[in-house]
Amino acid sequence: MYEDYENGDHPGQLTERQKSLAATESSTFERRTMNRWQFRADQVQMLYQQVQIELIISLLFSIIVTSVLWDNAPHALLIGWAVTVVVSVGVRSLFISGKSSSDNIDDVDAWGQQYISGATVSGMCWGSLWIISLIYGELTQQIFVLVVLSGISLTAFVSMQSSPKAISAFVIPALLPASAWFFYQGTTLSLALGAVAMIITAVMLFTSRTMRDILAKSFSLGSHNTDLIKKLVLTRESSEEAKKYAEEMNIKLQEQMKVREQAEERTRESEQRMSAIFDSMQDIIYQTDISGLIQWTTPSIKQLLGYDPHELVDKNIKHFYVCASYHDDLIHSLDVNYGRLQHFETCLQHKDGSQIWISENSHYKYDERGNTIGIEGTIRNITALKHAKEALHQEKERAQVTLGSIGDGVITTDLNGDIEYMNTVAEQSTGWKLQDARGKSMLKIFRLVEEKSLESPPDPAALCLEQGKSTMLAGHLLLLHRYRNQRLSVEVNASPIRDSNADITGVVLVFHDVTELRGLAKKMSYQATHDSLTGLLNRREFE
Repeated sequence: MYEDYENGDHPGQLTERQKSLAATESSTFERRTMNRWQFRADQVQMLYQQVQIELIISLLFSIIVTSVLWDNAPHALLIGWAVTVVVSVGVRSLFISGKSSSDNIDDVDAWGQQYISGATVSGMCWGSLWIISLIYGELTQQIFVLVVLSGISLTAFVSMQSSPKAISAFVIPALLPASAWFFYQGTTLSLALGAVAMIITAVMLFTSRTMRDILAKSFSLGSHNTDLIKKLVLTRESSEEAKKYAEEMNIKLQEQMKVREQAEERTRESEQRMSAIFDSMQDIIYQTDISGLIQWTTPSIKQLLGYDPHELVDKNIKHFYVCASYHDDLIHSLDVNYGRLQHFETCLQHKDGSQIWISENSHYKYDERGNTIGIEGTIRNITALKHAKEALHQEKERAQVTLGSIGDGVITTDLNGDIEYMNTVAEQSTGWKLQDARGKSMLKIFRLVEEKSLESPPDPAALCLEQGKSTMLAGHLLLLHRYRNQRLSVEVNASPIRDSNADITGVVLVFHDVTELRGLAKKMSYQATHDSLTGLLNRREFE
C-alpha cells in the first residue's frame, strides 16, 4: 500500500487494487479481532464444562471435612465455612452458565475479571481451613486437611487449566497458609513440606500457562492459514488489475520524466539569469576558506581591483589589503560580533597600486557539524563616498573656523528650537559652552529682555519658522549672561536654514554686540541737551 504512494500515486486517489488491499487488511483485522474473541469465548466454554466437577468435589470435600472436624471445631464455624465454599463455587457455575453464550467481547472481558475474583474467594476459603485445623484439630486431622487441600488444588488445576490467572487466584491463597506455617516451623521436614507445596504450585501455574499458549497458537495458526488462502485467491483474481496498474504507472513515469525535463530547463534558465546578475552587478561577492584563500568571486572584482576572477583563485586575500593587519582586524571584528559583520570599512590595493576604500559585509561559513570552514561576503567600492566625506568634513571644519573667527555671535537650532551649534562669541556672550548647551532649548540659553520694561521679547527662532523668512527683533534688547551680572545690548537677526529641496530644517540666529555703540549714542544725546559745566539743561532744551 505504501509502495504505491512512493511510485507516484496521489494519496487521495486510490486505485481499485489499493482499495481491494485496504478492504482485505480491514477484513483481516476484523477476523483477528473475532479470533481473539472466539478464543476467549472457548476459554469460557471450557471453564463452564469443568466448573461442574469442581462444584461436586467441593461439596463432597466440604461435607467430609466438616464431619472429620465436627467433634473438635465449633459447629457454627464449620457450617459457615462449608456454606461459603459451596456458594462461591455455585455462584461461579451459575455466572459462567449465563455468560458462556454472550456475543459481546466486552462481556467476556468483564466475566474474566469477575471469575478470577470468585476463584480468589474460593481459594481463601480453602486456605482458611488449614488455620481452622491448626487451632482446633489434632495432628491426624491436620494431615487429613493437608491432603484435602492438595486434592482440591488438583481439582482446581483440572477445571481451570485454560486460564492461568484463575488458577493463580485459587491455588496461591489456598496453599499459602499451609506453606507459610511449614516455613515458620523451621524443621527439616516442615521446610521440605513447604518447598514441596511451593513446587507443586509453580508446576501448576507453568503447566496452565503452557496449555494456554498451545491453545492460542492453535487458534492463531488456523486464522493465519485462512488469511493466507484468501490473499492467494485475491492475488489470482487481481492479476488483470495489476497489469492495468503497471500500464498506468508507466504512463505516470513518462509524465514525471517530462516534468523533470521541464524542471531541469527552468533550472538552467535560472542559472543563466543568476550568472547574468553576477556579471552585471556592481558589488562583489566572494568566498574564502578559513585560511583566507580565495575560492570564488564575481566578475565585478576586475572593475574594483583590476584582476580577472581566475587570477585571484587560491590567492590569499591578505595580499590585497593595503596592510595585511587589516584582514586580522576583519577576523577580530567577526569574532566580536558573533561571526557576522556589516559595514566594515577598510582599504584594498588596486592592481595599479592605487588604494581603494571598501565597505564589507561578511560572515563565517559553517559545515553541517557547525565547524567554521571559511568566510563569505560582499564588497562595495566607497572610495568616492570616502573622499566626499573627507571633503565635507574639511568644509565643515573651515565653516566652523570661519564662524569662530567672526565678531558676531552665531547660534543654530533645529525645528524644535533646540540648539545644535554655537560659535565662540555666542559661548562668551551667554556663558554656556557648546557641549553643555547642545540639545537644550534656545530660550534657556539665549535669554533676552527689553531694556526699559525688562520683559522677554518674542522668540526669534519661532517667529522665523512661522514667517518662513529672515526676521530682526525690534527695540533695545539686552542679552543676559549665565553667571556674571552682565547685560549686553544686542541686535538679533534670525534666518531659516533650507536643504537642497528648499525645505526649512532649522534656524540660524546672528546677534551683534552694540553695547558700546548705544553707550556712545546716549553720551552724545546727553551732551547735546545739558551744559557741560553745570550739568543743567541748556537753553536749546527749553526752546
